[in-house]
Amino acid sequence: GWREYLRQKRWFGYLSRYKYVAEKVKEILLNYAATLFKDLPENLGLTCNKK
Repeated sequence: GWREYLRQKRWFGYLSRYKYVAEKVKEILLNYAATLFKDLPENLGLTCNKK
């Protein structure tokens, strides 16, 4: 019936929202990792030069 339909609709809504959040989190993590690895060689080089 319509109640079942509404329940399904809500479930799909949650699913799509979760997917969106997961994509955002993945994007943020990838950007963070990229900046970390970009800065890593410079930091290693700086520590080597100081010695």
